[in-house]
Amino acid sequence: MLKKHKKQIVFFFSISLICVTLYGNYEFLKGRIFAETAEESNVPEIKKIESNEDTSLESPSEESQANSQQVEKVTREAAEDGWVATKYSDSIEEGGNKISWKYGESWYYTYNNNSWIEGDLLYTNLIVNDSILTDFTKGFVWANQAGSSYAKNPTTNTLRRSFEYQSFQIAILQQLLDDGAVVVSYQVTNKASVAKKIGVYQRVNLLDKSSVQVLNGFKGLNVAPSSLALMPDSGTMPNWTAGVNGRVSNFAGYNPNSVNGVGWESGKKQPDSSIDLKENKGLYLGNTDVVMKNPGVMVQPNESTTFKQIVKLGRMVPPAVTLDQKNTEMYKNESIDITGTIFDSNNHNYRLYLEMDDIDKTLIPLKDFANIPYQEVQNYQVTIEGKHFKKGDHIVSIVGIDEYGTQSVAQKLSLTIKEISGTPLLQKVKIGDKIQADITKLFANIVGNETKLKSVSQIDSTTVGFQWAEAVLIDADLKEESFKIPVAVYDAETTTFNDIDHLVLDVKDDLEITMSEVSVAVRENRLDELILQKSEAKAWQAENGEAVTMEVAHNVKLQFGKYEATIRAIRKDTNKVHTKKISLFIIDGPLKDGWEFVSADESVSKAGYKIEWDQGSWWYTFNGNSWIYRNYLETSLIINGVFPAGTSDGMAGYNPVGQGFLRKKQTESIYSIQRETNSLRRTFQYLDRYKIDITQRLLENNGVEITYQVTNFGSDTQKIGLSQFSATFFGSASYPVVVTPINNFKGINLTYNGSSMVVIPDPETIPNWAAGQLADKFQQYNVQNANGVGWETGKRYRNDGGGLLSPPAVLKENQPVRVSNTSISMKNQGVDIASNESTSFKQIWKYGVLAPPKVTLNQTKASMYRDQKVEIDGTISDKDNMDYRVYLELDDKDKTLVPLADYTNIPYNEVQTYQGTIDGKLFSPGIHTVSVIGIDEYGTRSAAQNIELTITELDATPDVQKVKLGEALNNDLNILFKEIKGTNVTLKPLSMDSSVVGFQWVEATLTDGKRDVIKKIPVNVYNAESTLFNEKDAIALDAKDTFFDLVDVRKNSEEGTLDELVRQKVEPKAWDMADGTTIPIELITNEIEPAFGIYSATFKATKEGSGGILQKNSQLSVGGELKFKELPKNLDYKTTKLSQKTPYVERIQADWKIEIENTIGSNWSLFASAVSFEDQAKQKLRSALILKQNQIPDLVISEISQKIATGSETYPMIQWAETAGLLLKVSPDAKVGNYQGEITWLLSDAP
Repeated sequence: MLKKHKKQIVFFFSISLICVTLYGNYEFLKGRIFAETAEESNVPEIKKIESNEDTSLESPSEESQANSQQVEKVTREAAEDGWVATKYSDSIEEGGNKISWKYGESWYYTYNNNSWIEGDLLYTNLIVNDSILTDFTKGFVWANQAGSSYAKNPTTNTLRRSFEYQSFQIAILQQLLDDGAVVVSYQVTNKASVAKKIGVYQRVNLLDKSSVQVLNGFKGLNVAPSSLALMPDSGTMPNWTAGVNGRVSNFAGYNPNSVNGVGWESGKKQPDSSIDLKENKGLYLGNTDVVMKNPGVMVQPNESTTFKQIVKLGRMVPPAVTLDQKNTEMYKNESIDITGTIFDSNNHNYRLYLEMDDIDKTLIPLKDFANIPYQEVQNYQVTIEGKHFKKGDHIVSIVGIDEYGTQSVAQKLSLTIKEISGTPLLQKVKIGDKIQADITKLFANIVGNETKLKSVSQIDSTTVGFQWAEAVLIDADLKEESFKIPVAVYDAETTTFNDIDHLVLDVKDDLEITMSEVSVAVRENRLDELILQKSEAKAWQAENGEAVTMEVAHNVKLQFGKYEATIRAIRKDTNKVHTKKISLFIIDGPLKDGWEFVSADESVSKAGYKIEWDQGSWWYTFNGNSWIYRNYLETSLIINGVFPAGTSDGMAGYNPVGQGFLRKKQTESIYSIQRETNSLRRTFQYLDRYKIDITQRLLENNGVEITYQVTNFGSDTQKIGLSQFSATFFGSASYPVVVTPINNFKGINLTYNGSSMVVIPDPETIPNWAAGQLADKFQQYNVQNANGVGWETGKRYRNDGGGLLSPPAVLKENQPVRVSNTSISMKNQGVDIASNESTSFKQIWKYGVLAPPKVTLNQTKASMYRDQKVEIDGTISDKDNMDYRVYLELDDKDKTLVPLADYTNIPYNEVQTYQGTIDGKLFSPGIHTVSVIGIDEYGTRSAAQNIELTITELDATPDVQKVKLGEALNNDLNILFKEIKGTNVTLKPLSMDSSVVGFQWVEATLTDGKRDVIKKIPVNVYNAESTLFNEKDAIALDAKDTFFDLVDVRKNSEEGTLDELVRQKVEPKAWDMADGTTIPIELITNEIEPAFGIYSATFKATKEGSGGILQKNSQLSVGGELKFKELPKNLDYKTTKLSQKTPYVERIQADWKIEIENTIGSNWSLFASAVSFEDQAKQKLRSALILKQNQIPDLVISEISQKIATGSETYPMIQWAETAGLLLKVSPDAKVGNYQGEITWLLSDAP
């Protein structure tokens, strides 16, 4: 379609003329370290035996070659260190002592040709790798005489026999010392290819059967009649023992009877280690064997080890001793010094003794002398202590005894001993007390001349344990003696004494140990240590405070519970034992907030009410009576929506232990009490991953609050819930119980044969509950699983036996329901509990005496309209409940209860003033007698307080009105209202604004002459041309006919948004005729197209809920035009002084513009043509109208139309810069004057 739009404008012009980057060095030092020592070693000597191949001799046979090598070797050694080859018959003798080879085999030592050995009873064996090497003879000293080589060293007075023995090379050496003793050495070389542990064993039978005595330091023994001493070298022959012939063979004389056993060197008469040996005291054994050994040292191949001993026979000369004092005296607590001399003519080592005058002639060492030259006199000064003597006169001796056991002549000394003493008695001082200052309590056996107590020191009695107190005694001679008094500071609750065995044991009882502590201790194998640590156990010997051994025996398991432990204190000297049993509680944390451990039979009682444990289950009674039928009370966990396998909240027949957890883990439970709150608690572990705390608290009003706390010890999050079933004794099939859902369906009140009981599950933690004959295993819920709901919803879904009620019975709070045998179920289906977190489930029970609230009412009569309310007031209080409600009880057949006021946490017996509102709409017109009552949270009702109400009425039911746009609302009462109630009712004038289509409420005032009532009338303002109604479904729909610009339709068509354009332009709306609620509208048809024409659209309103619908068609007209929206009538140019430098004349209006309206949406072109400028005399101006644009040659606008702009915009604007656009180009010789011209504009959609 071709569109053109043409306009003309006038333009004016005036002219006036003008006459004219690092490096480092390191050095390494290498060297050797040498050490020399002259010390002797006490460990067995090990030598490296090196073979020299250069010295081996060839011979026709292997045997002769071996002998030649041996002889050659001995010969060469002799040449080096004084040894000379000899025969087996050679010997060395000096001063009657002689060494030789018996039969060329065993070493042989005699004095005056007399032996000290019974016959040939000398046995020697090697010990190899902890076992005696098998030898069917008397051992290696008698072995291989034929293969032996013999040597003698005259310089050292030594004989040697060398020979092969099994896989060893053995050398036996005997050296005669200057005092006539002999040193016997066994040198053993390991000829095997592997290292071996090599030791030696020797047993000899003594010829002399007399008593023996142990030498100084238990270094050996002495047989005095034959002047014999045997001394094993302590470094290379460390163990020795003696006994009756044949009874100490092998290791029988040691303790233990093994290669590693110890002997008499320990100071004990082995193998009976309980008998102490005494130095230099005779011990009769009879036919005596002496045994010595070395259990072995590791010897590498071709290395050696040596075992030594010393034997002394004959030529024993005792030391010579003198004493300068003959008699003296002293107190028992004193000491004296004595002096004298000692020497020895054939021994370098000896000891000075004090020989007591007791029956055993006890020897007390005074001083040792070592490595003293023969005959060199030694002066001595030694101390004798009075403590060794009893009070009185004594004759003692000073003697010298050398290392071979030879004793000097005794030097006598007379002593007089005085004494001031007593036997200190153990003082038991209670913690915080003082020690008593009574000599008869501090000491027994008081000795002395008028002995008295001078002083006793005080002790620190703040801590349990042992202390010494210092006591000073004084006699008539003013002699003082200090004594240490043993003191045991004790705690009456933790300390026990064993006075017979003198043991003190202090142990704390009722220990708290956490599961984590036990777990770590078990893993680290230190549970006993943990128990001792937690009990702070300490024990000591009563007489001296010395520590004793403590042991623990217990039955602790790695689970919650109460356990026992026995702490044993054992004396180290006598092994006597003192024990104490304690209790341990394995918990997950220390008890806090006043909780303390108790036994399972603990209870809390008050005014006839009692809480306790019944086989682990919480238990609540009144005057000894229970509300439970038998023991039918059980609780089970719900895990992830189901009971754990093998469990439920049901009972197992008549077995009191049901299928849940209430009576499980009784012995592994921890029982505690919080006396301040009258609470009992039981804690135990269940199903290996849960900790359960059951807490029962006796409330101030004698009800009981039960709390189950469940902790998830598993590693994963679980949904943890709980279900509890209880069978009460209330009701039977013949005598149903009255079950009353109490305030807000929080629980129920049961009444039967004059007894009452209340059950209130906590709505937050136990939200679901129900009652019925069969109530376990979810049987009373709407769905019989963990997700079911119950009476808390205000509905009863099941009959007594669990059958489904359809529809459910509606319950009313505080209105009774009759049920036969009454069981109660309550549950929480579960909440998500993370690892090591907890959740709790609570409930309240009250059984026995239920005291009702006390209510007063200040009004007895009141009058009101039905739409009015009246205020009443009065008081309420309760002596055993802190939560209650004031109700209005109506006079209808159901005795409906209307809540008026709630009270929570009100102190007992505290009177509360209430104010309640009675709503007239609850009543029909007339006179009503109603009651005000109080009901507490247990469902107990107060006495009713009556009030008479007179109800009148002024009311009407508004009818839906329709008002045409711009018209007035009808004021007819009977048209505006469907039902009018009251007497002499009239309508006051009303008006409204009906200028806008839609819904509005209009207030109408009704009056009966006494009062006014305002009613809201629903009014629907409509347009007869655009509004439709569905009277049946009360739907109004308005959708007007609408014009559309073609350009908008084209644009939205391209964008795919024509439906949105139609909705926007038509503005449809729908509403509920009765209340104005907006109803959603659908555009179900839309025929509009991007072309001129008449189209249609259909709108549909659908009322939610009722499904009512209403449709309307709207006419859609599409059109448009191309025109100048704004075009100034004049275009004025500036007055200009012309010159050769004036190329263009600019417009006066800098913001001059042309605006176009293109609602047809097509391309457009703007053309301009102009006539020449003329003045009033019709003289033409020598000029041209120029269109000047950037980068485009100037366009002259003449009488022929020129295209100056194109576009497709809907609302374009053409505007140029001040120095561009339509400018005048005037010739410099133009005449001065005012000129006027005309521009014709043409707007076209043609190309």
